[in-house]
Amino acid sequence: MVGVPGKSKGCKTCRKRKIASKRTCLGYDKDVRFIPVRASLTDEKLVVTSSFDALHQAPPDILEEPQTLQKAPSSTDGATGSAISRRHQFSPFPASDLLCGAANRQQLLSVFVTTCIPTGAGGVADPSKGGSGPWMLQLPQLFMQTPALQAAVSAIAASILGRQHDDRDFVNESLKFYTSGLRELQKSLWNPDVMYDDEILAVCLCLGLYEAMECPGDAQQAYYNHCKACMRLVQARGAERHMSGVAHELFLGIRAQGAMLSMANHVPSFLSSSLWMTMPWKLRPKRAMDRLVDCMCEASSIFQENDRIQHLGPVEKLESWLESLGKCWQMDALLQDVYKEYETDFPQPMYWSVLSREPNSADDPIRGKVFPVAYRFCSMTVARSLMMYWAVSLMIWNGLSLLYMGIASLEFDASAAHCSNFPDCEAFHDNMCHCRHLRLQPSGSYRYDISHLPLLGHRTNLKNLINDVCQSIEYCLESEIAVWGTWSAGTPLTLVYETVKYFPGLEREVQWMEATLRKLQGRGLRILNYTTTLNQPRVDS
Repeated sequence: MVGVPGKSKGCKTCRKRKIASKRTCLGYDKDVRFIPVRASLTDEKLVVTSSFDALHQAPPDILEEPQTLQKAPSSTDGATGSAISRRHQFSPFPASDLLCGAANRQQLLSVFVTTCIPTGAGGVADPSKGGSGPWMLQLPQLFMQTPALQAAVSAIAASILGRQHDDRDFVNESLKFYTSGLRELQKSLWNPDVMYDDEILAVCLCLGLYEAMECPGDAQQAYYNHCKACMRLVQARGAERHMSGVAHELFLGIRAQGAMLSMANHVPSFLSSSLWMTMPWKLRPKRAMDRLVDCMCEASSIFQENDRIQHLGPVEKLESWLESLGKCWQMDALLQDVYKEYETDFPQPMYWSVLSREPNSADDPIRGKVFPVAYRFCSMTVARSLMMYWAVSLMIWNGLSLLYMGIASLEFDASAAHCSNFPDCEAFHDNMCHCRHLRLQPSGSYRYDISHLPLLGHRTNLKNLINDVCQSIEYCLESEIAVWGTWSAGTPLTLVYETVKYFPGLEREVQWMEATLRKLQGRGLRILNYTTTLNQPRVDS
């Protein structure tokens, strides 16, 4: 350095400070600031402008093409053009420069969490009941040393921020990070030393979230396959590894996705087994939302059983439906406990009515709005909790009504109506046999008498539950944190839509739900285009 003949080997900072030393200069780190920029070359000068501000100021014709490093038409000779071409070839997008460093990624994660998840979004009003919020809030607690997790977090953060600010550079970079995350995840799964780490489980959730938002394959199969792989990883880790801490919250995130997948396929998973319904909560009680997911896990087995008996005889159907009926009444009792817990934990009133302001294509200038009233809630936590409660209640109550109608419609031939123990079975008092409730009809056949079953009462009024969910959507759409509002509305509205799509007399309500689902799809839940029957031709039932 100083005193050495010839050009100094020190860096510019060392030479300015005139440091006389034989030690090798290792350079100096500068403070990192997260400032999204868009770079372009104009008259051989590099001009850097804010991409977010430019999008609001530029005319529409300029916004049609993404602005990257490019040379102005008044450029100079070929040598300069060649140098610029080489620099463009080997330099990543500006967004990639922002995301490549560890400090940058950590800051991007912080921006993502504060931008997309409101404070207190865990849905737990009483801290003594355990839980620390959605799995995404657990990401800052991880060491973020796994390349797979670094790439996965960068992918979802770049995607959300890019969509939020209409910045194509960020969206394009998110796909690169997504593919890199998949590659690094595969490497981690091949490594027995890290494959069962919590970070790898977080990678699976992050990549699944990216697939739900961006649908890189323009289909739902990638998302479904990823969910199945996540569930296999959870099963391989064992139930005892998900009882507390970050692992428990990550498990809850995968469990909710697995329950929805099982319901869609009518195939229950290991999550419905008694071990996985109890062991992860051995150190803490179940929250209300966990018990709602319990109902969804149980529903998949009822769907599967109903599919199995479609071609069986009336006696087999009756026995199966009576068993399913008992499960539905157990879930109804659980729902009542959940609502009582909400009344205790949440401030009162939990919600109130206002006039709706959100436009919808299903509204009619003559007949008026489909839902002229909208709900307002104490918080988004209350809204999410009640919407899921109403949606699951609709599913259970509709199941009860269908089972009652199905049982009442069964007709048994006199020769095969009774069980093998008849008439001795009539002396039993355990209600395990259906024979005592068979009634002879004038035609000579038998029917099952449902008058001894509990009355459905208010559970037949499904319209109220439909209104409750639909009138809550406006609050989610007007949320200060748009992404969180969209995610909160997607699952309950999908459950309601798929349940009542073919109900007679609800044509306007169904049209309203279809328009709203497309709106949610445009706001970031692109997977709705493939996981719902939104675009399937309507079939009269």
